[in-house]
Amino acid sequence: MAMGILALLTLLTACPRAAERAGERMAERMIERGTGADVDVSAGKDAVKITHEESGTETTIQRAGGMPEGWPAELPQYPGSTIEGSTTQSTEVGTVYHVMLKAAASPDEVAAFYREKATAAGYAMKNEATTPEGKMLMLEKAEWMFMVRAAAADGGCQINLQLLPKGK
Repeated sequence: MAMGILALLTLLTACPRAAERAGERMAERMIERGTGADVDVSAGKDAVKITHEESGTETTIQRAGGMPEGWPAELPQYPGSTIEGSTTQSTEVGTVYHVMLKAAASPDEVAAFYREKATAAGYAMKNEATTPEGKMLMLEKAEWMFMVRAAAADGGCQINLQLLPKGK
């Protein structure tokens, strides 16, 4: 169900306005049936925003472009990578960010880059794991937890970055 909703929302970002509004209404009904929550879906050229009508929390799904609005500059996009998509979600404790990148690099190179950038920005390493597929890092500082997953894929690397606010 969730994959179907995500696929529909991704398609909405490429629709002309009349079809876009019909798609928005269909996405709203699918999400409301699946979650029981009242939502408002609005699609733009490159992003879809879902607003929970009762709480006002928002989730934005961005197809491409730059790093999401509000992402800290101290944790830059991996050099030479392509952004495949991103999401931001407002929560009671702050904004949750997720960025998906593709790069012509190894998981070790990606992990080393983000380890260096994050520690220079004041993050402390909490956990590091190596698997046959790649690397995972978990770093944190006072208000944030930063997670990096880098996995070998198609002669390069699939990179997933998550930045989560720590509970207050």
